[in-house]
Amino acid sequence: MVSEILTQADLFELDKKDLTASARRVIMESQMIEYDEHTDTYVIEATVEHTTEKAWLIHDTGSGHEAWLPKSQADMVSDKNENGVIQFRVKAWWVKKNWNV
Repeated sequence: MVSEILTQADLFELDKKDLTASARRVIMESQMIEYDEHTDTYVIEATVEHTTEKAWLIHDTGSGHEAWLPKSQADMVSDKNENGVIQFRVKAWWVKKNWNV
């Protein structure tokens, strides 16, 4: 399986054109993250710990990682589920710099 061959660090070393969209999805599926090459965005899942006028403090329940996500760099794409998890569509540069992928 592709996800067993490539590590998280390997994924970002590869040019995004080197992998098909379905291969990227397999690699990232266990991380609750999905890349959309047409919009150069990721959909990530996180809980919101705090909200300000300009940002959300989001928490990755799997890794425990927290980061401030500027509202200008993301859109909320789902309502909060029963576990408090929300999906965000986030610009790729922010995810690569700030999120554990």
